[in-house]
Amino acid sequence: MSGGESNDIETMRKVQEFLGGYGAREDIVVPGFGMTETCAGAIFDTGVLENGEGKEVAGLGKCVPGIELRIMLEEGEEAKVNEVGGLELKGDIVFKGYWRNEVATKEAFREDGWFRTGDEAFIDEMGNLNLLGRKKGVVNINGIKIETGEVLKEIEKGLRECGLEVRVVCFASRGKGDITERITVGYFGENITDEERVKVDKVVVESCMMVTGAAGGKPIVFGVVGEQRKGLVPVSSLGKISGAKMRSLFEGGVFDEDVEVHREALERGRREEEEGELTELTELEVIVRKEVCGAIGIEDVGLVRVNDTFFDMGFTSIDLIQLKRLVDVRLETSVPAITFLQHPSVKKLATALVRLGHGSQTNGSGGLGAEYDPVVVFRPTGSKTPLWLIHPGVGEVLIFVRLAEQLAGDDRPIYALRTRGFELGQTPFSSIEETVETYISHIKIHQPNGPYALAGYCYGGMLAFEIAKKLNATSSLEQGVKFQGSFDLPPHIKDRMRQLGWNWCLLYLAQFVDAITEQQLEDEEELILKLSRDEAFDRVMGICKPERLEELGMDKKTLLRWVNVAYELHHIARDYEPSGMVHSIDVFHAYPLRIAAKTRDEWVNDKLSKWKDFCTTAPRFHEVGGEHYTMLGPDHVAGFAKILREALAQRGI
Repeated sequence: MSGGESNDIETMRKVQEFLGGYGAREDIVVPGFGMTETCAGAIFDTGVLENGEGKEVAGLGKCVPGIELRIMLEEGEEAKVNEVGGLELKGDIVFKGYWRNEVATKEAFREDGWFRTGDEAFIDEMGNLNLLGRKKGVVNINGIKIETGEVLKEIEKGLRECGLEVRVVCFASRGKGDITERITVGYFGENITDEERVKVDKVVVESCMMVTGAAGGKPIVFGVVGEQRKGLVPVSSLGKISGAKMRSLFEGGVFDEDVEVHREALERGRREEEEGELTELTELEVIVRKEVCGAIGIEDVGLVRVNDTFFDMGFTSIDLIQLKRLVDVRLETSVPAITFLQHPSVKKLATALVRLGHGSQTNGSGGLGAEYDPVVVFRPTGSKTPLWLIHPGVGEVLIFVRLAEQLAGDDRPIYALRTRGFELGQTPFSSIEETVETYISHIKIHQPNGPYALAGYCYGGMLAFEIAKKLNATSSLEQGVKFQGSFDLPPHIKDRMRQLGWNWCLLYLAQFVDAITEQQLEDEEELILKLSRDEAFDRVMGICKPERLEELGMDKKTLLRWVNVAYELHHIARDYEPSGMVHSIDVFHAYPLRIAAKTRDEWVNDKLSKWKDFCTTAPRFHEVGGEHYTMLGPDHVAGFAKILREALAQRGI
C-alpha cells in the first residue's frame, strides 16, 4: 500500500515488473488513501495499472465497506465526473470529532454529518477517486508537505519591500515526467518590464528558500501579463483565484506560453547583466571558470558569471573541496582552502590567485602559504543584523555552508570565523584569550558597531560566550550582543576537553569528515587511544575510506595538520571555567552523544540548563532534528535554519 504522495504510474509499473520476477502477484503495489480521521487504506485501487493506462499519476480507487465519499463544489452542489471540488467522507470508520476541540469539530463537519477532509479531488469516469492536493494549499514534494499559504505570505512581503505591485498566486503542479510536485507561482499585471520580471523571480526564489529550505526545490515561475492573457486566469465573482483551477489549467498547458515568456525575460536580463561585466576574461579567470563548472557538473561555461558567488550557485562544502582539488591539479600547486572561502567567485578567486603568485599562466609554485584572516564571508550584504558563526572543535567552517545556503532568504550578512593553523607557516592559537581577541578584532573590521548576533557550533559556543562578554563590556545594551546561540554545547566543558587527547581528535576528525562511520569510531576507540600517535595515525588511515579522502583532496600531510589544529583547540580549553554573565542565550539541542548523556531530557536538564547560571535572563531552548554530528547535515539543516530564523526574529534581531 503506497500513500502520502501521488504515485507515478511508470514507477509503479517498473516496481511491479521487478517484483513480479520474484513471483509477486500482479497487484503487489496498491495506491491508497487514508487519514488519521479514518484509517489507513480506507480507499484503494488493486487494478491501478489497468485503470491508469494513459495516465501519469495513479488514481486512488474506491471506498472500502464502512465509508463513502463525495466531491462538493463551493456552491454547495455535488460535482460531476472529472469536476474538481472538495473531498468529503462519511461512514462508520470516519471519526466523530476532535478530542476536546468543539471548534475544530464544528468546522470539519457539515450539518448533514459529512466530514470535510480539506482535499481537492475529483471522481474519474471509472468512479475512482483522484486527489489534487489540499484545499488550504499544500505542495507535496517527495513526501514533505509545504503550505502554499506560508510561501505566498513570504512572497507578498518580499514584493512589498521591493515596491512591486503585482498580484501573485501559489499552487502545486506536477508536469509530465516529474516524479513529485513543485511549487508553482504565477504573477499578474498590465505592463510588466523585463527588469520587474527578474525582480519578481528573485523574490519568489528567495521566499521559497526562506520557507522551505532545500526541501522545496526551485519553483516554477511565470507571468500572465496583458488583457488578452489575463482572461485565462480563473477569477471568481469575489475576485478570488482558485489554486486548484490554476493547477488544472497549468498542467493542461494553458500557461506554457507565459512560462516561456518569463524564461526569455530572465535570459535577456542575464545577458544584459553580463554585458555590464568586463567582456574580456583573463586567462586565469577562464581557467577558474572552467574548474568551477567541473566542480558542480555544468557543461556550458557561459552559464557561470564571473561575479556570481559560489554560494549563490548552490555550492556545498564538498563542491568547494572538489574545486580546490581541481584548481590544485590544474595549476600544479596547493592553494590554501581558506582562499576559496574568502574569495567565492570566479573573478575574486582569480584575483586572489594572482596575489598568491599566479599570473596569467600556471607557474607550478608547489604550495602557497596564506596570511591569516579568520573571516569567511558567506553572504556580504543584507538589511538585517549580521550573523557571525563560530567554528566547532575541528576549527573549520565548511560545516556552515549548507546552513548559510538555507539562510539565503533571511536578508542578512553571514560571516564565519575559522581558526588559525591550517595553512603552511601558520601556528595554532596558544590560548582562549588570544583566540577571542583575534576574533573580536576581525569582527570589528567588518562590523564596527552593534547590535551583534553570534552563534557557535559545539566548541564554538564557548568562544561565542567569551566574545559576547567582551563585546558587551564595551557597548551599551542596545549596541551589544542581542543574540548569542549555542549549538549543542553546555557551559562546563573542562572534563570533556581533558578526555580528548591527540588520538581521540584524530579518530573524531575522521568520523567528522565521513571517512569512517560512527560504528567504526566506537569499535576502534578503545584500541586507538592506547596506541602511540604514529601507530594511531597509521591505524586510522588504514580504515578510512580512500575514495572519501580522495574526494576531499586529503593526503596524510593535510589530515595530520588538521588533527594538530583540532588537538590544540581542545588543549587550550583543558582548564576552562565559565565565568561572568551575558544578557541572553539561545541553546539549540540535538539528540546527544552517547558519552554525553543517555537521553535528550538528561542532556537538557542536567547539562545544557546550566547556562542559566551565566545569563541574566532565562535561556531559551530550541529542539532541533538529528544528532550532535548530523544536526547541520543535509537531512536536518533546513529544519535547523527555520528554527534559527525564528529564534533570531524573537530576539528582534
